[in-house]
Amino acid sequence: MKTTALITKQSIIQLILFVSLLLTASCDNTCTQMPLIREQEQPNVILQTTEVRKLGSVNTNQLVIEVEGKIEKNQIHDTSTLCVVLIPEGTPICGAVSKFRDIGQSLDKGNPYVLLPENEGAVYYGSDLSANEKGNVSPRIFLQGGLQAGDYMAYLIVHHITYGTYCSPKGQPVIVPEVEDDNSTITMVSVNPKITRNLSNNDPILIIDAQATAENYDQKKGGFLFIEEKDIQVEPIKLLAGLIKDEQSIPITTGFQKMDDIPGIIIHSFQDGTDSAKAKNVNVLSSEYKDKLFKKGATYQVYAYLVDDNYNYTVSPQKDKIITIPKAEAKLEMVDASINGMIQDLDDPNPGKINIKLVGKIESMEDVNDPQVGFLFVEGTLTSYEGAVNNIETLLDKPNVDGFHKDAGTNIIYAEAVGAYLHIGERTFNRRAVQSPFELGKEYYVYFWLKDGSGQIFISSNSYTLSIPKVELVIEEFSFNRLGHELIIEHKEEIRINQPTPGIVGYLLCQEGTIQNMSLIFENTSQYIAASKQTNQSPKSPNLISPDKKVAFLDLPTLNDKQMFTAECNRMFGKNVPDSTKYTPYLIHATENAIFYRKAPEGKHFTWYESNHKVDRTTLDLDIDGNGEIKSFEVSYTMDRGEFTNMEIMEKSDVGGVKQWNQVIPAVDGSNKEKIEKIVRKIVRGNDAYVNARIGNLFRNRIIENSAQ
Repeated sequence: MKTTALITKQSIIQLILFVSLLLTASCDNTCTQMPLIREQEQPNVILQTTEVRKLGSVNTNQLVIEVEGKIEKNQIHDTSTLCVVLIPEGTPICGAVSKFRDIGQSLDKGNPYVLLPENEGAVYYGSDLSANEKGNVSPRIFLQGGLQAGDYMAYLIVHHITYGTYCSPKGQPVIVPEVEDDNSTITMVSVNPKITRNLSNNDPILIIDAQATAENYDQKKGGFLFIEEKDIQVEPIKLLAGLIKDEQSIPITTGFQKMDDIPGIIIHSFQDGTDSAKAKNVNVLSSEYKDKLFKKGATYQVYAYLVDDNYNYTVSPQKDKIITIPKAEAKLEMVDASINGMIQDLDDPNPGKINIKLVGKIESMEDVNDPQVGFLFVEGTLTSYEGAVNNIETLLDKPNVDGFHKDAGTNIIYAEAVGAYLHIGERTFNRRAVQSPFELGKEYYVYFWLKDGSGQIFISSNSYTLSIPKVELVIEEFSFNRLGHELIIEHKEEIRINQPTPGIVGYLLCQEGTIQNMSLIFENTSQYIAASKQTNQSPKSPNLISPDKKVAFLDLPTLNDKQMFTAECNRMFGKNVPDSTKYTPYLIHATENAIFYRKAPEGKHFTWYESNHKVDRTTLDLDIDGNGEIKSFEVSYTMDRGEFTNMEIMEKSDVGGVKQWNQVIPAVDGSNKEKIEKIVRKIVRGNDAYVNARIGNLFRNRIIENSAQ
C-alpha cells in the first residue's frame, strides 16, 4: 500500500511539472519555443531583426516599411509564416506573442494583419516560409489597421500553429507619425463622363471631365485613379501601398492608360502643360479617348492623389465620386423630311398651320432602355456632336407646341414621347402644328435622334434638307364691276416667291358672314391645286366655283401686271346668290403642299348685284379737267341686259361758301360730253370697243337727260 501511494504521489508531481512546463513554454528570455517532446524531435528556430527601412506612406501615417533580418536556424519540417510584430516601445515582446497565439488567427495575403488587444500593437503577414527555410529575409509591410501615432519596435517572428512561434530577441525602432505632420491635402470635387461622337461614322468618343483641389502640395505630382467596382473592391490606399511595396511609381501620362499588372485600374496624370504632372491649386482633367480602356456599362470609383519623390502618397478621401460608362449603342439614319400641307395668312404675324412628314431609320440598337426619339432642325449642317446634344437637352427643357420645341434662336426639335415603341428599320412621323415653328424662307437641316433612358443621345450621321417656302403678296389695284351678263375684275398685284414651284395664283372670293374657318376653305382647294401641279399648268377651267356659290376661285394666268378678268355672271353666281351679297377677295399663291394668302384691303370688297339693280350713290374723286384740281362726283345707274337704263351724275360745287350738288347733263353745245365720258369710263370696265359701245348708247338714247326729267 505504501509503495502504491508513493508511486501515485510521484506521478502527480511529474504531471504538475509537465503542465507547468507547458504553460510557460510560449517564450523564454529569447522568446524561443521550449522543448515539448524528445530532444531529437524538438523544432528550433533562431532569427534576428537587423534593420527597418521606410519605403513610403499613404496619407502620412500609413507607412510601408521593409523589415530586414536573418533566419539562422529553422528546424520546422513544414511550411510556416514569417510575420512582423509591431508593439509600442517598452512593451515586452513575449507578452505580445502570447496574445497573438491566444487570438489564434492565421495570417496570409487575404488576412494580412491582426490588431493586438488594448492598443498594444499589431502583427502583420510577411511571407510564407518553406520547410526548414533559412537565410536573409526582408518582408515589406503595409502598416494598416489604424495604429496610433507613437514610437514602436518591430520584430520578425516565425509562426506555426502547431510547432510554436519564435521571435527575434531584439527589435528595431519604427515611428508612426501623426497625420498632421504632413498637411498636404487633395480633394475630389467633381467627375463627369460625356459621350461625343464622330459625326461622319457615329463612333463613340468618351470625354471625362474631372476636377480636384490641392493644398500644401509643394513640388508634389499627382493624377487621377479610376478603379473599377468589382465583387472584391480595390481600395486606393491598399493599391498605393502595393505600389510602394514594389517600389513602383505611377507613370506620368498624357492620356488615359492602364496600370501594368493591375487589372481594372486606369490612370491619368494631372495636366500642367509641361507633361510633368505637377500639382496645382485646381487640377482639371478634360480628356477624350477612343480606345476601349473603359468597359461599357462598368462603374469606376475616381480618386485623386499626390506623391513626392519618396513614395509618400496623399489620396482623396471621397468615395462617392463615381462614373458609369454608358453601354447603350444605336446607329441612326435620316430618311426624309417634307411638308404635307402649309397654310399662312400673310396679314397675320403669327405662324400658320403646317403638316410635316418626318422619316427616320434605326439601323441598330443595343442595350437601349426607355428610348425617346425626335428630330433636330438646324440652319446649316452640324459642326459638332456635343453642340447638337446640348441643343437637344436644352430644348427638351422648354415648353412645346404640338410636340415642337424652339429656342430664341433658330434651333428646333420635335420630340416623340418617352417609351415609344421602337424597332429596327424606318419609322414615319406625320405631325400637325397649329402654329408652325419654322421661319418662312429658311432652309433647315434635319437630323434624327434617339435618347436612351440613361440620358445618352444618339444622332444620325446624315441630315435631310427641309426648305420652308416664302411668298410675298401685294395687292396694288383691285376692282369688280358688272356689265350685263359679264363680271369684270381689274387687278394688279406684286408676287415674290423664294422657291418657284408649279402651282397657281389667283383670287379666292368668299361670301362674307358664311365662312367660319378660312383654313378649311383653302384645304378644300387641294384637289384643284394638285391637278395644277401634276399638269404643270393651270386647269382648263379658268375658275373654281363651289356648288353652293359661296366660294369662287379666279385663276390668274399672268403675274405682276395689270389685268382685266371677264367671267360669265350666271356661271359664277347664277340665280342662287341673293342680290347685294358681299364677297371678300383673297389673293393666294398655292402649290400642292403650301398656300399663302392675303385679304384685299378695305374698300376692295366685291358686292354681287342683280342685272337691274340700282346702285346707291357712288362717290368718285377725279381730276376731271386735267389741271390737278380734284372734284367730287356721285353717280347712280341701273342696267338691263348689259345696257344702261338710267344714270344720274351729281357734281359737288362751292356756291358762296356753301357746298351743294348740281346735276351734270349733256349740254346742247356738247360741252359736258367729255366730262360725262370720263366719269362713265370709271364705271364701265372692259375693252375699248365694249366701253365705247356703252357710252355711245348712253348718249344716243339720251339716258342722262331722260333721267333728269
